[in-house]
Amino acid sequence: MGQSFMGRMADPQQAPHLGKILANRDVEAALAQLESLLLPRGDPLGEALSLARRLRAAPRSKDADALRERLQQTLAELDRMTLKLIIRRSELFNCGLPTDVEPSQRFAFECSRLWETLAPTDDPKVRHCADCQQAVHFEDSLAAVEYRALAGQCVAIPALLADGKFQSLTRDMVGRPNPRAIWGEALPWAESKGRSR
Repeated sequence: MGQSFMGRMADPQQAPHLGKILANRDVEAALAQLESLLLPRGDPLGEALSLARRLRAAPRSKDADALRERLQQTLAELDRMTLKLIIRRSELFNCGLPTDVEPSQRFAFECSRLWETLAPTDDPKVRHCADCQQAVHFEDSLAAVEYRALAGQCVAIPALLADGKFQSLTRDMVGRPNPRAIWGEALPWAESKGRSR
């Protein structure tokens, strides 16, 4: 396993970049600087950032399958906090649960896969998950995400959209709410299905 997230925060070379990412300030530049800093060190985070960048730039290149496989292996070397806070470029929902489960419950599920590790399709906003054999739709508007959620489809959303939606659903709450579950429950299931919750 690579260096822990707390160990990275204690590193004076990594901490400024991590701080920008956590504050959602100049995220792309901070990720590029981290990649440049860590890749020569052989750090798995540097390699993961490099692989993800290459896959975003050319998801259908001849070596894309090998890059996706290597990215999955490299991500396994990162601690959970580093993976969640740094590598996360989008969030996947609904993936992997049985299709006979009510979509309002399925929407609370968070997949462990990254958009970059999913196989591209003819549509640049749809990728295929080899684990659950489902199409995953990349959506960048709340209306589109809610449409996919109502249909019980797997979705990937940009992290900034997820953060903004979840913050609006969790304000005025005390404790540690599950914003994904709240978002799923906030969808108009009763009205659309003609029954009460």
